[in-house]
Amino acid sequence: MDGEFRVFDYQRGDAHRLALTGELDLVSAPALIEIASALCRDGARQLLLDISELAFADSTGLRALLSVETLCAEHGCDFSLTRGTEQIERLFEIMRLFQNLPVRAEPDRTKERPVVLWPQ
Repeated sequence: MDGEFRVFDYQRGDAHRLALTGELDLVSAPALIEIASALCRDGARQLLLDISELAFADSTGLRALLSVETLCAEHGCDFSLTRGTEQIERLFEIMRLFQNLPVRAEPDRTKERPVVLWPQ
C-alpha cells in the first residue's frame, strides 16, 4: 500500500463510517477536517472513523482526529473510532488518547460500495 491518504465513506442513512488509509499528516489532515465538517453540517448523526488501515499519523494527524471529535460534539453527532494498526495503537497509548476517545473494537463492515471522498 502506498502512503497516499484516502477517505472512503460507507453511509447508512445519517450514519457514516469513514475508512482512512495511507498517511494522516500535515498535508492530509485538513482534508479530513473539511470532510468531517461538511458531513456534520449536512446532518450526520453518527461518525465512525475507521483507522484500522491507517498506515501512519503524525502529531498533526492526531490533532485532526481530536478536531473531528470536537466538530461532532458541536453538531450533536455521535463520534467514535476503531482500533488501529500496531504503530497507531502505540502512538495512541503514548499520547494517552485511548483514555479520551470513544473506541469501537470492530467497525460496521457493510457490503455497500463506498464513496471516495478523498482524493477528489
